[in-house]
Amino acid sequence: MIYTIASTKLGIIGDPFVPADGINVAALLSGGFIVEQSTPKPKKPAKTSTRGDLTHMATSTYLSNPTVTVNAVDMTDQTSASTLTRVIEALESTSFGKTARVYVGGLENSTLTLTMYNSFAASETYATLAALVGTSTTVTIKPTSAATSATNPISTLTGCYLETLPIVNAALGALDTIDITFTGGVYSVATS
Repeated sequence: MIYTIASTKLGIIGDPFVPADGINVAALLSGGFIVEQSTPKPKKPAKTSTRGDLTHMATSTYLSNPTVTVNAVDMTDQTSASTLTRVIEALESTSFGKTARVYVGGLENSTLTLTMYNSFAASETYATLAALVGTSTTVTIKPTSAATSATNPISTLTGCYLETLPIVNAALGALDTIDITFTGGVYSVATS
């Protein structure tokens, strides 16, 4: 198998990783420090479908190295998963005579959930998040570490709220990870 570095704690992200004898590769994989890559297979042509005179091609985005900041602190090396969900609450506006429910947009209530490695070192997870519980802050997330652009936009939640912070989530033989959720705030996206 081929391994690639996925955390700055082991070296340069994207560089090949060759484990020395005695290295617990399974722990590095499950901790998100390295990723396993299979031998490349021959590429198939992209699937296309024709709708009238238009041709549509399936596309996707692969987040190989997203960046995350919390309260202006780069938390990328402590984050292993993220989900940003934009939510505009639905308000029912159905009136007499309608045969189906009708809704209009209400207040925005977006969320950003992060899975993070819990570290108590200075400027790491606990030191950054502890003072933010019960307060509003700003968080950003970008698909890759490359420059902000139309194909690599930076999403921001300004004034989002951190309600809870798990202090310890321990299991024998496993890295301590926590899930935190920032709620609300104003969503914006920038491409430059």
